[in-house]
Amino acid sequence: MTTLIPSRLRDIVIAAGLTAVAASSATSQGLQGAVVTPVDTFMVIVPVRPVNEIKQDIQVLDAYRARAKARLDDLKEQMRKVESEIELKGKEITLLESRQDLAENEKKEAQAESLKVQIEGVERIRDLLEQRKELYSAEVSAAEAAVAYAGAAEDMYDKEIALAKKREDLANQPGAAGTKAIIAGSNRALFELENSVLQAQMEKLSKQEKALSKDQDVVEQQQKLAEIQGRLLTK
Repeated sequence: MTTLIPSRLRDIVIAAGLTAVAASSATSQGLQGAVVTPVDTFMVIVPVRPVNEIKQDIQVLDAYRARAKARLDDLKEQMRKVESEIELKGKEITLLESRQDLAENEKKEAQAESLKVQIEGVERIRDLLEQRKELYSAEVSAAEAAVAYAGAAEDMYDKEIALAKKREDLANQPGAAGTKAIIAGSNRALFELENSVLQAQMEKLSKQEKALSKDQDVVEQQQKLAEIQGRLLTK
């Protein structure tokens, strides 16, 4: 991947590389008179991006996280409602079963059979509600994973901004700053900042992978719910 770097910073870096190569050549035995090939000893690993561009990504990320948090609150409320409905259906089944037992004891076969059919119908509805609960639970986990991903992504962007600002500072240094001591320090600072961005990027990708896995769980629960609803249509 070809990455652009400010010309003044690149000149400083190349100068450092040439100095290091020349020193090595002068002290090495048996290489006097050999042709020394200039080597650019510093490679830009994290692509150069302006701060404004990174901030635009953060704005998109903030909107994504806000939607995920709002969705999470809504899903938790839906979970509470469906849990209440499941509890009510359980009580309804218990009541119908007691009435069925009474009808059977009194030899009221027709009533007992009717109650049995009612119980089966309520049980199907309860199964449907329980599957909805499973779906809501999966969606809650997916929304939480999305929020966690957004947090990791924001941390990466913050570190990328710090790196971008450091690059700008180095590019704007006066020519007198190009001494070996300052060049070495600059390279080290850039290395550490790039490394922090790369580590944050790995964390972001890890959170993203988990979020995608949770999204897959949601689809699986949706398919199960669709199967149950399909069976109800055939009744």
